[in-house]
Amino acid sequence: YADWIYQLDLTPYYEYHKRQLQLLQYKKSGQWVLKSPFHQLGLEAIHKVYPDAVIVLPHRSPMTIVASGCSFNEILRRSGTDHIDKHQVGRDWMDMLTVYSKRFEADRTRLESSFPSPFIDIRHDNFVRDPWPAIEQIYSSRGTPLSDEGRQAMQGWLDANPKGKHGKHEYRLEDYGITRQEVEDLFGDYVERYGLSME
Repeated sequence: YADWIYQLDLTPYYEYHKRQLQLLQYKKSGQWVLKSPFHQLGLEAIHKVYPDAVIVLPHRSPMTIVASGCSFNEILRRSGTDHIDKHQVGRDWMDMLTVYSKRFEADRTRLESSFPSPFIDIRHDNFVRDPWPAIEQIYSSRGTPLSDEGRQAMQGWLDANPKGKHGKHEYRLEDYGITRQEVEDLFGDYVERYGLSME
């Protein structure tokens, strides 16, 4: 199924997606903020269907991305079975990351110069420590100033939801049968391009 999805032209699906968003907001205009790593496969279609989209990329260290993703995938699988092979989770996740990261980076390189709206690269850890520079950059890219009311509402949410409020989510790469070398091989160019560390 995944292999079938990877070769699809996603343009008609994003056209349908846009129609659904228009339906949902037909009584009240506004802008959408959509978050999903799965959009990495659709950059070319997004370029066609949403030419004014601002693409925000929060970059994390690859070791964290892979381990966290495996853990999340394991949780999703537990909703359908009691028999989880963590090493299979790891293999599937690495296969998916390989397709997603290579496709996105190739499409970004090819399309970025013709994208009317910007790509905004932010470092996840910096954003968690101090989100305001990135938030202001995102608002500025849309030509919309961040209102005092909006800032206060966001700060209120941050104050009410400090990091670790619900405990700490623990995960380890080795639990999923993935070696450090595999992650370094896959994400070496990514780390170099965005000035990140592997950790």
